[in-house]
Amino acid sequence: MDNLPLFRKEAYRLLKQYWGYEDFRPRQLSIMEAVVEGKDVIAVLPTGGGKSLCYQLPALYLPGGALVISPLIALMNDQVAWARKRGIPAVALHSGMDASILEQALERMSAGMYKLVYVSPERLRSTRFLEALAGWKFSFLAVDEAHCISQWGHEFRPAYLEIVHIRQAYSRVPVMAVTATATRQVREDIIRLLDLHHPFEVIGSFSRANIHYAVVRTEDKLHALLQIIKAKPGSKLVYCRDRRTTVQVARWLSEQGIPAAAYHAGLSYEEREQRQQAWLTGNADNMVCTNAFGMGIHKDDVRVVVHYHMPESLEAYFQETGRAGRDGLPAQATVLVGLHDLDQLQTWVMSRYPDLETVRQVFASLMNYLQIPAGTGGGRAFDFYLPDFCQRFGYRPVVVQAVLRILEWEGWLYRTDAVVHPSVARFQISRSDLLALQQIYPLEALVAEILLRLYPGIADVPVAIDEGEIARHAGASRMQVSDVLMHMHQMGWIVYKASYESPQLLLLADRPPAAALFLKAEHIYFLKERALERLKQVRQYLDATSCRMQIAADYFGEQAHDPCNHCDLCEQSISAHSGSARLENIMLRILELLHKPCTSDEIYRALPDIDRKRVRQVIDHLLAEAYISMDPSGRLWVYNSSSRSNMRMAD
Repeated sequence: MDNLPLFRKEAYRLLKQYWGYEDFRPRQLSIMEAVVEGKDVIAVLPTGGGKSLCYQLPALYLPGGALVISPLIALMNDQVAWARKRGIPAVALHSGMDASILEQALERMSAGMYKLVYVSPERLRSTRFLEALAGWKFSFLAVDEAHCISQWGHEFRPAYLEIVHIRQAYSRVPVMAVTATATRQVREDIIRLLDLHHPFEVIGSFSRANIHYAVVRTEDKLHALLQIIKAKPGSKLVYCRDRRTTVQVARWLSEQGIPAAAYHAGLSYEEREQRQQAWLTGNADNMVCTNAFGMGIHKDDVRVVVHYHMPESLEAYFQETGRAGRDGLPAQATVLVGLHDLDQLQTWVMSRYPDLETVRQVFASLMNYLQIPAGTGGGRAFDFYLPDFCQRFGYRPVVVQAVLRILEWEGWLYRTDAVVHPSVARFQISRSDLLALQQIYPLEALVAEILLRLYPGIADVPVAIDEGEIARHAGASRMQVSDVLMHMHQMGWIVYKASYESPQLLLLADRPPAAALFLKAEHIYFLKERALERLKQVRQYLDATSCRMQIAADYFGEQAHDPCNHCDLCEQSISAHSGSARLENIMLRILELLHKPCTSDEIYRALPDIDRKRVRQVIDHLLAEAYISMDPSGRLWVYNSSSRSNMRMAD
């Protein structure tokens, strides 16, 4: 296409201006060129491979911008905050928004005022959203976490099946589907269920050569974890299956002199933000977390990812380990496995598929809890507090969560992650009445003046406000501003509703009579069998006796390849032959070449007398042992000046 050279030039300018990078990661540019040419695209890039940039940058270049479907509200909000900080007009639309704020955003979208519009999939059912969308000439549709559309995938979300209706209504608009991990079956589902037309396919490897993958079998996970954390400096992530374990592990590490913070969905929004920022800025190295942490978080220098509990799928495992070593330098991904872990994991997976009678009982209790009479509720969103519900009706949280997943699969409701509802205010008195307050209530008058200046329209309609921003203008603390706003509300001068956070349930249909809750047993059985099959693959990975990456590559449908040379089992194989003078000589010759940075290909050419496979094995071993490093462009160099003298391979 004639305008591709122009796009390439502009793409590099935008990359530098908004991202601060000089060059693209592998395959990013070709993905963007395809959508600029009007082609459908399916891109499978590993975590850390720069998926979001692939649709964000073309949205800036193309005239209409991009409509982005994303499953997690927190992830959407993070990306919108990132964009706005750089002056990019962006918005996230989801069921948790205040009605007046949502309406204002829809009007702006219809007028073409945004470059990036993030939408949770349940919004696609909204008549008002579809009306507003008809007025916006968006340039392409991006589907993030596209694997959610497939029942063969590990995170099936039925609401994703609605996306095809948008695709068919705007058939001339290209679609870009991106995900981090997808088997061949899932990729085929993405193409079929999104109605992609002869898509440009980019299928990257799920693994990364700079990450050393290992499995440690131990009955003392805490001390094994301690040794791993002590061995390597830098930022670390420790993933646990449940909230209680995150708190226990973080506390134990702190007691051993290793400061660690726990992160899980049960913390308040402020606590999560504080801990996340401390870790991102390097003020805290060690984060012990559930899988609630990590999505959409950009930190390049994570050196270690440890799984205290193995996830229930290889997709989840490689997505989470992919947060290590995004800077291209050596990193480590280790899973700790106890004697009974796999049996416990199978029990946990089975608990996610309760019998149909339990589903009906919990559903009836849920409708009573939300006070929804039969024949009503469809299309409405309800705040939902899981601990309160479980305490009131005597259910175990794991059972309720399992039932909610099944009800979502069956099309009865849609779950959102925790929604932060911003503070909202509106004036009740006139500007002249406000002037009279200055003598008696000077601080209230100052806050009122700032509100009117910062938020046009607040005198007429409810407007989302930020107490922190008001505090900065007033020279006061956030707490003082909140107290003043509450006082103004109590006096009747404004209507003020402080921000709060809650997960929500969107009921997709009216409540049926108890006996009429239709559930497809065969569908639930199918999903259960898929989960058990994924668990079988996890077991094979953990029990492997040869290259772990070959086992995973077979599962993800990648072409057969040689041993990876960067997992623990390959390293053991290399070490078994390391006593020979020949191998040590190869290592010394490679280190000699690396007195200045060079690529693997340059090393191959400099050592024509040595088999390439053997050179690759030695390079990978030197990377794993941190004798040498690799930058994001693939250049290698000696990690420290003592590498030659200290170099030893196990006998």
